[in-house]
Amino acid sequence: MDQSASAPESFARYLAHAYIAKKSFVAGTVPEAQELAEACDYIVTKSDGLHFHIIGIVDGEAHPGKQFSLPLERLQQIGQACTRYAGTFGRSKLAVPIDIIETSTQPTSEADKARLRPIKRRAIRDKVVLASWHIDTFDRTLWANYPLRRIFQGGFIRALLTNPRMSQSELIPQAPAMMAPSAPPVLTYILLALLLLVYGVEALLDPSNAADPTIKTLVTLGASGQRLVLAEHQWYRLFSAPLLHGGLLHLGFNSYALYLVGRMFEPYVGRAWYGAIFVISGLVGGLFSLMLMSPNIVTVGASGAIMGLFAAGFVVSYHFPHGIVRSRMQSNSLQVLITSLLPLFPAMAGKQVDYGAHLGGAIAGAALGLILYAVWSRTELYPKFRIGAVAIGLLGLMGSAYAGYGTYGFIAETRLAERLIPQAKIPATHDLQLARAEQLMHDYPDDPRGYFWRSLALFDKADYDGAETTATQALAKFQVMRAVLAPLFGDSVRGWLAVTQATQGHTDVAKQTAAPVCAPLHDTPLGKFMDRARLCN
Repeated sequence: MDQSASAPESFARYLAHAYIAKKSFVAGTVPEAQELAEACDYIVTKSDGLHFHIIGIVDGEAHPGKQFSLPLERLQQIGQACTRYAGTFGRSKLAVPIDIIETSTQPTSEADKARLRPIKRRAIRDKVVLASWHIDTFDRTLWANYPLRRIFQGGFIRALLTNPRMSQSELIPQAPAMMAPSAPPVLTYILLALLLLVYGVEALLDPSNAADPTIKTLVTLGASGQRLVLAEHQWYRLFSAPLLHGGLLHLGFNSYALYLVGRMFEPYVGRAWYGAIFVISGLVGGLFSLMLMSPNIVTVGASGAIMGLFAAGFVVSYHFPHGIVRSRMQSNSLQVLITSLLPLFPAMAGKQVDYGAHLGGAIAGAALGLILYAVWSRTELYPKFRIGAVAIGLLGLMGSAYAGYGTYGFIAETRLAERLIPQAKIPATHDLQLARAEQLMHDYPDDPRGYFWRSLALFDKADYDGAETTATQALAKFQVMRAVLAPLFGDSVRGWLAVTQATQGHTDVAKQTAAPVCAPLHDTPLGKFMDRARLCN
């Protein structure tokens, strides 16, 4: 590109400088495109190891009447030769865009449009993407042979046409942002080990279903769901559910995705912010899952947190200069995010994909990425406010400990509940309860309800001593099982024991027994009976 001091400062020259200063292009091009360079007054190229883009500019201001004259077939051949410089996305070679821009002080004529319109992509799968532009610098108008291209990519040119020109200092390319040296993603490895450890606990709890844990196992260990979290207020599940997985395939997919984003993102953003994004995205993903998923579904998996890391990585990539790091971060993130946010694939093995968690995690990650992009100085290796990020990470650790405590309590309650009379075996009527009480005491010796019903039956038979003894046993059993039984049942057992004690003539003891439950039983039939016996006066 001619950059001599004597060259007139035409808009074409100014445009080329702007592409170099603001869009990370460089002057000149590769040997394969030298013939294209000779057909233009200015040519700039962007090559970052993944994308390859050439812009050729014909200066009709400095050379009135000059037009782009290279034959279309030759332009296609040049583009095809340049595809060797483009990278791949997935397994597909990326296309090479070549833009031809003509500037002129004359309006864009129909003849200009007819001449430039054929400079375009021949087929949707063609790896050479041609486009043409015509700029009227006098009227400051812009034409492109692709209307959508004019809308979405013409904004930069339009702003240069209409805004005051930048100064020479503004046209000096920005120094690239500092980048931390590549390092092992230590926190990613720790998180992967944690996910494997938790899955090992799932397998130990139910070895016969180690490859595909049951819903019962997942709920016991902390799976999330509307009824469990919102109705039963087990909020610890928002921290435990991201660490659980519904099978080896589920664990494998998420582990690979976490490994991929960890290698791509953690070394550059630092462990503090990487951990903070993981924690916040996991929590927000869990909340979105509660709002969007069916009430009857339980959810597990780290995908919400992982989607947040990919979304943050995509946004933060714009902090880095054009190059392989930025391009790989963007392409890898988009490849995962697009397939994870759109319900393109059927559920596997009868299980549903938690798109609510994916969406919530991605939104949280993108928001955090925007914050980091705004506060991250180009002269600093890592984003600011790392102490705050560490605090968020510690919150995640505390939440995990809270989840562990809540899960331990849930397991304890589950084991207690297994010692109760099954719901299907509870007698449907009061008479059946009294008739079957003795057998239920024998079959389920830890359930206080059998003892309570047996005490009522003995009382009806005027065996008051036996009724008091059995009621005492019922109260003792309730103290052990109170975590899985309604408090009102415990109050009823205590009130009934007071009645049996009073019947035996132990009035003072009966009043002491009844005192704690007089208020909660006041409006119940048993409470009225206690009042008539003067146990609550």
